Amino acid sequence: MPSSPQISLMTKIVNLEGVNVINYSIVENVGIFLYIEEMDKGGVCLNCQSKTQKIHKNIKATVRDIPMGDQDVFVISHWQQE
Repeated sequence: MPSSPQISLMTKIVNLEGVNVINYSIVENVGIFLYIEEMDKGGVCLNCQSKTQKIHKNIKATVRDIPMGDQDVFVISHWQQE
C-alpha cells in the first residue's frame, strides 16, 4: 500500500477540486489505477435540491482518463446518490 506522502502527491497531481486520492496501484502493461473519494460526503437531493446526508444508493464508476506518459490512467470513484 502506498504511503501517505505518495498518496498526497497523487492527490496534488490529479488536482481535482474536492477530491482526494485514497489509494493507487500501477499495473504493468495495463496502467495506473487511482481510487478517489469526495471530501464532502454530503450531496444535493435530486428532487428538492436541498443539501442532505441521506444515501439513496452507492455507485462505483471506473473512468479511463488522459494517459500519464505511456501509461493509461483509470480513475475509480465510489459516490453516493442522495
